Amino acid sequence: MRTTLRPLSIGEMLDRAVALSVRYFVPLALIWAVFIVPLTIAQYFGTADSAKAFSSIVDALSRTGHGADPQAVLRNLQLPQVFNGFTVAYAVLLLFVSPLASAALMTSVSEAYLGGRPSSLAQAYRAGAREWLPLIGVVALWLGLGLLAYVALGLVVLVLAVAFALLFAVSKAFAGIFLGVTLIVATLGIFAAAILAGLALQVSYYTQVIERVGVVRSFTLGIARVFGKTLRRSLVVGLALAAVYVGLTLVVSIGQWTLFGILHSNVLGLSFAALVGVAIAVFINVFMCLYYYDIRVRIEGFDLQLAIAPSNPAVVSGLEPPA
Repeated sequence: MRTTLRPLSIGEMLDRAVALSVRYFVPLALIWAVFIVPLTIAQYFGTADSAKAFSSIVDALSRTGHGADPQAVLRNLQLPQVFNGFTVAYAVLLLFVSPLASAALMTSVSEAYLGGRPSSLAQAYRAGAREWLPLIGVVALWLGLGLLAYVALGLVVLVLAVAFALLFAVSKAFAGIFLGVTLIVATLGIFAAAILAGLALQVSYYTQVIERVGVVRSFTLGIARVFGKTLRRSLVVGLALAAVYVGLTLVVSIGQWTLFGILHSNVLGLSFAALVGVAIAVFINVFMCLYYYDIRVRIEGFDLQLAIAPSNPAVVSGLEPPA
């Protein structure tokens, strides 16, 4: 059954995301599991030394009947971390294979949302393979933008440091006020920019996977759609999604490190993180799919285009306006 597109409130998006994630969890989770299982295996063998060091530190801190041995803790902290082929495999999977899995999952989520039925595993990965290299290109552009932002931030910090030094020479009170206001504004600004950039990155991904408009076009559309007319709403959506993500991540971290520290089981810790990580990936991708189409409905009238020509693939993808 096709979804009737319309503008959604943030509460409606969260509600639909939960409902769709539960309804189609098995086929969507299977798509991500194909990627997360080898990633977890590589992580296990690539971080075994770190896990042993962490367990040893917990032992040293929690000896019953004896005080913690600071020397034992320090020795474990100073143990060299051994990097091996699995460490390299983990990095390669994370950087270069994750876009393939993301494209496959996005394809299936979009099919589930618009068509009422997710793509099969094979169909999803065939479609994802076509967008694999373009998505890597999108990531490269975002990394380049991040580098430019880092350099620009460094220059701004330098200018502000000079301004603070000049004010300090004139008045310590004014310098203190200037420093406090600057820190507050900068912290809020960086936080907001990071949230919006994360949304724009995901929208760029969906733009390339669904619309197939090319790397540069997907990159610019992702920025324009998030930072354009819906900027304030995008920030609220980003805050809501960030709150959900942080909460779920805390659950994963607490569970994983508890299993590491108490049961001394790297296998159980990583398995728990992988299982919960699959659920998180499904929910985040479903939510971002709803957000992507919601943006297109609000600023491009995509719901009207789809209603006029529902069977035209070019209209559905957004490659061309309806006839």
